[in-house]
Amino acid sequence: MALKEVYNLVELLLKKKIGEYSIAPHLKDGTLIINESTSHPGTLRNLIATKLPGNYEFATAPERVDPANLNWNIKNTPRLVSGLTPN
Repeated sequence: MALKEVYNLVELLLKKKIGEYSIAPHLKDGTLIINESTSHPGTLRNLIATKLPGNYEFATAPERVDPANLNWNIKNTPRLVSGLTPN
């Protein structure tokens, strides 16, 4: 399956899930939403942020622990958080 096809499939699944189980009704404007996942570049900006109606702040924090790695764990692995919005 080509990368574009995978991207389109993910987009369709996200649209369906956000539509069915939207968190938007439970959020206030200005709420910070953090996508804590290692996902395809652009997922937060192009899919999640565009599908949630409202005025929210967005950030991404990729997964940081590799369960199979015995040398690095949650205590000694640096945390990277990146904002999507100016604030």
